Amino acid sequence: MKNYILLIIALTIANLSFGQSNFVWDIKDSVNKSKELVYTDTKLFIAQTWKSAQDVIQNDDKENGLILIKGNTKVSVTFQMNVHDYWYRYTIKFYQKENKFRIVLDDVHCESARCSVYDWPLVEPTEDCSVNVGGVPPKHLQTLMNQLKSNLQTIVDTYVSEIKKVSVVDDKW
Repeated sequence: MKNYILLIIALTIANLSFGQSNFVWDIKDSVNKSKELVYTDTKLFIAQTWKSAQDVIQNDDKENGLILIKGNTKVSVTFQMNVHDYWYRYTIKFYQKENKFRIVLDDVHCESARCSVYDWPLVEPTEDCSVNVGGVPPKHLQTLMNQLKSNLQTIVDTYVSEIKKVSVVDDKW
């Protein structure tokens, strides 16, 4: 029993030290900007990050300070002498308040997978990369999950960086 408790504690610590462990990002921070300016800068970020802002925005509520988008990202891994492409869908909620912002990225799931001209089994986000999931060997599964996390972390990091930049209003154009 004692070993069992120690194992649970060790796994919990290992899971916490791994970083983003559950494919959910929730970042809150303050910024020296009005609610309207945070909203405007968020809309600009969306327009610059996704090909068509109109296609990804699902809810745009300026008054209540919420923009909800649904996006996707492609992750590829090569094994069995083929490139396997996986498309992951996610939801991002951008919240705006006076001098504050919040970004919540969650609901990450595999929407489609292809290998050459064949459909391939979907591989949902997982932390357990020690088993063969959806035909993907553990080594390649770890690569796939790391690449997915990296893609999503880049979105969050870029937003936080962009929203914290000083907004320049050019009245002399």
